Amino acid sequence: MERYEIHIPKWQHYSAIVLCSIIPFVCIGMLAAASKQLSLLLLLLPIAIGAVVFAAYMISHTVRIVKNKIPIISISKDGITCHGPIVINMPWSEINSLKCRRFLFSKCLGICFNNPHDFLKRQGILIQFMGESNMILGYPPFVIFRYHLPGGFETLKQKIQVFAPEISVITT
Repeated sequence: MERYEIHIPKWQHYSAIVLCSIIPFVCIGMLAAASKQLSLLLLLLPIAIGAVVFAAYMISHTVRIVKNKIPIISISKDGITCHGPIVINMPWSEINSLKCRRFLFSKCLGICFNNPHDFLKRQGILIQFMGESNMILGYPPFVIFRYHLPGGFETLKQKIQVFAPEISVITT
């Protein structure tokens, strides 16, 4: 087995497209409501433009993933790769352990690194911010939520043991 790929069901992609398509209409409504007050309009305009750009980016990313059949997560002898809006490569040599636990309101797989700060320094600013925020809250720097794992944790645990038997997978 070369690598194990995890694909998100198409209905989740389509629901993301629908949700992102609503954002511009919400922004137009906010700007219309604020049009009578110039100061409020000037405050909301950059937020609305940012939200519309974000929605357009997420829609184009989701369409690209569905069209090209790109997996959201792939596991190989080299490590774990997440193919989100930002591709993140996590080699096994940098991973200390994996923890299956509850994060906020959902079960997730937390990826613990040997030196998380060094790993995060090599990532983009958004991943750095999210990783540092997770660590401040007492969670691993990188988490994969349960809804991204259609086979569940047990299937993932088995696949990880095939590719990296030295990595411990802890269930709490």
